Amino acid sequence: MTETQIRYFMKAFETGNITSASEELMVTRAAVSKAIISLENDLSHRLFVRNKTGITPTEAGEALYVRLNAQKSSYDSIEKYIKELGSESELPIRVGVTPTNIDAVYDILMEYQSMLKGRRINISEAKWNDLKELILNEKVDIAFLPIRDVSRSLPGYNAVRVYTTNVCLAVSPDHPYAQKKSVGVLDLVRTPLGYVSGVIPAERMIMTTCKSVLDIEPDVAIRSSSRELIHRLARSGSVAGVVSDSMRNEWPDLIFLPIDFAPPVDHFLIWKKDDTEQRIKDIVMFILDNLPLSQ
Repeated sequence: MTETQIRYFMKAFETGNITSASEELMVTRAAVSKAIISLENDLSHRLFVRNKTGITPTEAGEALYVRLNAQKSSYDSIEKYIKELGSESELPIRVGVTPTNIDAVYDILMEYQSMLKGRRINISEAKWNDLKELILNEKVDIAFLPIRDVSRSLPGYNAVRVYTTNVCLAVSPDHPYAQKKSVGVLDLVRTPLGYVSGVIPAERMIMTTCKSVLDIEPDVAIRSSSRELIHRLARSGSVAGVVSDSMRNEWPDLIFLPIDFAPPVDHFLIWKKDDTEQRIKDIVMFILDNLPLSQ
């Protein structure tokens, strides 16, 4: 069993639906189905019965989930215990960021680390949904996270909005849209798009809006984690990049056009409400004192 097979299986079991699992994992439905079928082949047992409303676990599926879940709980308990051994001042401060906000907060994190004596900051970069799981599972101490409904998604956590970004189309100065002030649904379905994977949690919203308004899905020419590749393609006019306006300074040779139906994305600093460790309080106060808050 691979880590991916286990993760996709457990999410499918918990949601009872392949589509729901794929949305929460932010992968395609086909990827989840393929992983589960591969796992079933490896184990020589069917794990789910497929039906019109979703999936129902078989006896083998129930048994596998119970054992995997127990193993995960045991591992998490041991890991937490070991990490809490020794002096609090010796523990690293674990910070989670998304690709959107790493550029905005990296300098301030390094400034704080330069003030510390013998303590370090460990930075983990992950897509927003994966980062949410990291903080819920206490794998990071604080996180910078773009999220819409904080109270529902992260109950029991403090959340302070630190800045706001907008979803934009980045095009070359020679692109037909370059003279526009903003772009809408009709514009998006008329030009090939390039997504920087994980930078903004907006792809699903854009796809859904275009489909509901025009019954047409945008032409997504490429999704890539390489900012350099998307930038090069956008600069050549091959695609229009769907990005955050926080990348404006990174790509000064492109024109950034707001997508008029995309709401602003708020970015929050998040940490656990009952976290009384002084090391966490100290860095939170430093960040809030030095990173300008959105109004």
